[in-house]
Amino acid sequence: VGSGSASITALVVFESAMISEIVRAGIESIDYGQMEGARSNGMTYVQAMYHIIVPQAVHNMIPALLSQFV
Repeated sequence: VGSGSASITALVVFESAMISEIVRAGIESIDYGQMEGARSNGMTYVQAMYHIIVPQAVHNMIPALLSQFV
């Protein structure tokens, strides 16, 4: 294994850690009341995440993700 593939592997691991942290922070930035409201309206956890939480989180994640990819 050459040094080129080792550096690419290191870069992929580093970037995946950074992106996963951005996604985690984006999801945690949404107030828990949003989940409570969705669940009280009869949505399952997956439905609430798909329809309520993730769209709001993506809106918060876009600037950090664009900065990371630049």
